Amino acid sequence: MKSWNKPELVDFNFYKNYELKQLNLFDSRRQKTTKIPRKSDELKLYVCGITPYDSAHLGHAFTYVTFDSIIRILNFIGQKTTYAQNITDLDDPLFERARSTNRSWREIVTEQVEIYRQDMTALNVIPPDFFVGVEENINLVIQEIDEIKDFSYQLDDKTYFKKQSNLNSRLVSDKSNQDLIQIASERGCDVSTLGKLNPLDPILWRSSGKDEPEWKTSYGSGRPGWHIQCISLAQKYLNLPFDIQGGGKDLIYPHHSMCDEITQITKNKDFAQVYCHVGMVSFEGSKMSKSKGNLVFVHQLIKMGTDPLLIRLMLISKTWNQDWEFNFDELKKFEDLFSKLKSLSHKYIGINNLEYIIDFILNDLDFSSAIQYILNIDKFEYSKDLISLGEVMNNLFGLSFHNVN
Repeated sequence: MKSWNKPELVDFNFYKNYELKQLNLFDSRRQKTTKIPRKSDELKLYVCGITPYDSAHLGHAFTYVTFDSIIRILNFIGQKTTYAQNITDLDDPLFERARSTNRSWREIVTEQVEIYRQDMTALNVIPPDFFVGVEENINLVIQEIDEIKDFSYQLDDKTYFKKQSNLNSRLVSDKSNQDLIQIASERGCDVSTLGKLNPLDPILWRSSGKDEPEWKTSYGSGRPGWHIQCISLAQKYLNLPFDIQGGGKDLIYPHHSMCDEITQITKNKDFAQVYCHVGMVSFEGSKMSKSKGNLVFVHQLIKMGTDPLLIRLMLISKTWNQDWEFNFDELKKFEDLFSKLKSLSHKYIGINNLEYIIDFILNDLDFSSAIQYILNIDKFEYSKDLISLGEVMNNLFGLSFHNVN
């Protein structure tokens, strides 16, 4: 699947000065801030992408700008990365949207993914190395299900993964089975289906509804379940276990936990080494969601005249793994800070100042402290011994003030 153009980055050739530095991030599985080990080859990240029945709202943007920031700082200190992001183009909400609007689901995918590309370009997000859809990899998914068929069972028109009752992912080690059943039910899982060996058994394969795509397999015609899609794609593009699994907090259960459990049971290995989950964004008192009709879309804000880099500044200024509430007044409050930083983009700072900025960001993406530090330190006019603050903000903050002289 086509991604989008990479933003321009300045080649800082002194990154070897930072080859011993490490990024600290909060790990949802360990429930503590963890040093991300440096690797001699690429550090591999997988972030769950949108289901393209709609484009990116602010909650999505918060996630993808956060992981863009992670990649930027890792690359800046000399750690190479390989980043895969999927598009969930085979899923119930998409087909429901197609039926309710009397449109082709593929037409909706094409339309919404293009809007998403435009949003990510506007937000100055570096494209993933692998931007992949499920449909284009359907044979891979079918093969993966075939390989784990000994861990599955059929019930009516569905094939389920046979979960082990004594094994839950460490992502949910603090939850009882009853808690998990409640969460799964709230998130649309079929926990009450009669005949399931375990209410939490996830769907590997299911029959297709009217106007839904289907493929013929040994377990019937139909389409894949959700978790097996990401397992298959991550295995192909990154190999398991990869280094960092990312997404919003709402993916901890069931999605990331089930990916972890299925991989542990069928492959005797972890799905990922570290799990980083971004906070939820609320609007008008509740988490942004289609059902509540309180979505604020990136492309709508841009059409209203909002500078997309102002949106980005607001997002990186938030604590990345904490929930927060958006309101239009708050966005307006960032205008003064945005103008200040823009006015400083032609100034220069010392190499020692740059090291402080890097260390703030390496400390669990503490951009707020880095920004305050920039505002308070001495800034200078050009000197060959100094570092361009505009280039630093471009590479590390994703704020490209190209029009400032």
